[in-house]
Parts: sequence; structure tokens; C-alpha cells
Amino acid sequence: MFWERILRDVDVYADYHQNDIIKRIKEGLQEHREYTEWKKHHFNVNHKFDFGQTLLHLATMYNCQKLVNALLKIEDIDVNIVEGRGSTPLHYACIGHNVEVVNSLLKRQDVDVNVVDNDRYAPLHRAISGNNIKIINSLLERKDIDINIADEHGNTLPHVTAKFGNAETVTTLLKTKKIGANAIDKDGCTLLHSAVQYGNVEAINVLVHAGADVNAIDKNGSTSLHYAAKDNERKIISILMLKGADPSSKDKNGNTPIDLNKNGYIKQLVEKKAVIKGLIAGCSTAISCSAIAAVLFTTDAVASESLNIPRAIVIVATLAFGASGVTYGVLKPSTKIDGAEEVQNVNGNGQNVA
Repeated sequence: MFWERILRDVDVYADYHQNDIIKRIKEGLQEHREYTEWKKHHFNVNHKFDFGQTLLHLATMYNCQKLVNALLKIEDIDVNIVEGRGSTPLHYACIGHNVEVVNSLLKRQDVDVNVVDNDRYAPLHRAISGNNIKIINSLLERKDIDINIADEHGNTLPHVTAKFGNAETVTTLLKTKKIGANAIDKDGCTLLHSAVQYGNVEAINVLVHAGADVNAIDKNGSTSLHYAAKDNERKIISILMLKGADPSSKDKNGNTPIDLNKNGYIKQLVEKKAVIKGLIAGCSTAISCSAIAAVLFTTDAVASESLNIPRAIVIVATLAFGASGVTYGVLKPSTKIDGAEEVQNVNGNGQNVA
């Protein structure tokens, strides 16, 4: 496109032509109809070309860093001007992952970091959707950032993070204390509800390890497990149940996750868990029964379509025997006599070591 060619040509020499940057753009644009329209507005730096885009929008879109810096030095430039879809240059920079341009714009204290576009997305919404940690961190450094802005669907920034953020993005916002693991929206949905609804396994893992309540309910009495049950998300169901999600919890319609899970996976897990509890009921205190359950619950001894009872027994026995061996090793009497200790060599023969 001609705009990209013209602006990139100007960008190369922008450092040398900061005082006449508009003149350089005019020279490149003379052969195009946009020049005539711009001339009618006296070559105003805030003139809107096609789609309502200004020079700053266009320079940002094509990642012309030097040109952006030169334009920002023009006294009358409007850094918060919106184009046809309500996006500012900062929106463009966040969408385009242009970290340097974002930082240049943020140096201007008059840049509005909370302005929303026609979809009610603020720049931070766009950065989170793109999982650009550098841009997210730059925006979060602004003291005037508002994380409670809701989009057209009522999603606040924390819930956008839970739906679309990867593990690093979710972790970043939790660490900066910009969001809490149990934050709720207008419908009573927690971040975990949102992450489960969108099948965001990375976010789910981060949230449950950060202390998200797996049994929290929304306004309809549904837990995150209810959501996962409806979608038959086996991996998510396993994660939630391992963290203590209650498969017997009833929503306002009286439905449990078991009722909603049409493929019967939750029912299978509940039944298998009951069998495993029976298997480990006689375990010695040498190993925690809950630890065995955790191991079994994450192996195919539990998660497979058909319960592999012999395999489960072998795992339990192996774990218990191993733990008993550790206990014996800790508690056995010392064989050390008169400064010597009997050890076994590789052939099984006794050998005294001073």
C-alpha cells in the first residue's frame, strides 16, 4: 500500500527531518488523492484520512518508530484522537505488538490509557488478548490504569485475562496484584469460571495454584465444574476434581456436575476414586493415602475409560512398599561398630570401611 511505502521512506530519515516532517510526507503523497483532501485542511497534523486514520495512527500501524517520535514533537498533535472504529494510536500499537511505539506514546502524560474503542476495549484489553507481556507491564506501570473497565459484553480486564491470557499473562497480573484469584464479575463468575468457560487450561492451572476457589458459585449456583461438565472437558474436569471440586454440588436448578456431564466422565471418576479409597484404606502411615490418591488420580489407572484395577493395586503396593523401605532405612539400627560400618559391595559381600 502507498501509505506504508511513503511513511517507511520518511521514517528512515525522520531523525534528520524532525522540523519539516510534514513537508516530507507531503512530497511523498502529492500524486495521490489524499493529498488534495489534506491540503483543504491546511495539512493539519490531525487530519483524518480514509477510515478516520491520522498520520499518527498510520505511523503506528506501520511501526515507524522514528516517525512516531517526530510526530509526537509537533505541538498540536492529538495523541488521543480516534479513528472510525474508536481506536487511538495506543490501541494500534498494542494490537500490533509495537513495544517501542507503546513506550513512546506512554511517555506523554496526556495519553489516555483507559480510552475504549467501539467494542469497549481499552488498550490493556488488546495487550492482554495478544499476550504481550512487555506491553502489559508498560501499561500496568501507569498509576491511572483502570482494570475494572468492562467491554461490550461486561467482561472486565481480569476476566479477559482469564479467558484469553496465557500462563505468563495471568501470572503477571496476579503478581502485580492487579487482579485477585477469586475476583468476580457482575454475574458472580470468578476468574476460574471464565477460564473454564473458554477452555483456557493454562489460566486454569495458574489460578488453581494461586488459590482460586474451585467450588465458588455464580449467580446461578454453578461451580466451575458445572461449566466443565457441560462442555465435556475431560482434562479440565480432572484438574478441578484433583483440586477438590465437588461433583455433587447442586446449581439453582438442582443439577450436579454429574447430571450435566452427558458422557459420564465425572461419574466414572467418582466411582474410580471410591475404589481407590478402598484400595488405600489399609495403607500404613509410611505413606500418605492422599498422596497415593493424587498419584493414581493423575495416572491412567484412574483417568482411562475402563478402570484398570490390577494396575491400581500394583501402583498402591509399589508406593506403599517404597515408602516402607524409606521408613526402614531411616529407623533401622546402625551396624557401625568400633568406628567401622558394614556396607555391601556390588557383589553383595560385606566390606569394612574405616
